[in-house]
Amino acid sequence: MSSRSIKDIVVFGESEGEVRHVRKGPDRWIAGELAITNTLQFASPDGAFTAGIWESTPGKFRAVYEEDEFYHMLYGQVVIADEEGNARTFHPGDTIVVPAGFTGTWEVVEPTKKFYAHYRPGGGPALATATPVTTGRPEQAPADASDPSDPSAQAG
Repeated sequence: MSSRSIKDIVVFGESEGEVRHVRKGPDRWIAGELAITNTLQFASPDGAFTAGIWESTPGKFRAVYEEDEFYHMLYGQVVIADEEGNARTFHPGDTIVVPAGFTGTWEVVEPTKKFYAHYRPGGGPALATATPVTTGRPEQAPADASDPSDPSAQAG
């Protein structure tokens, strides 16, 4: 491992990140405009660990987690439901881990912003290859558009 210095420390909100405006494809989008911004702040060399800032306007989408996600909500409100309909609402200050294998829905009730960290053994190229797009409904998105903040998008 190469030696790192203080310059290599990533400070969210100060460090330059890779900003992407993305949207859910028609197979993931359920309702709302879902204007999503994902700012990638850090990615390990193998892509197994990523961290950044995720923001979204209200809407609802299907989520399929193929990696573990840690997140801390800064503002907003989301309702996460599993496939059986069990749901929980999360608010500013909530810090959670969604484990790999979770499948369900995310409903962004209010404009939401969170810090996130994803871990996926073996890495994943989706963050590096996701197609940036403008906001709008998914039927306007290119067929290969994906949301790199959505673990299901990172898997393909």
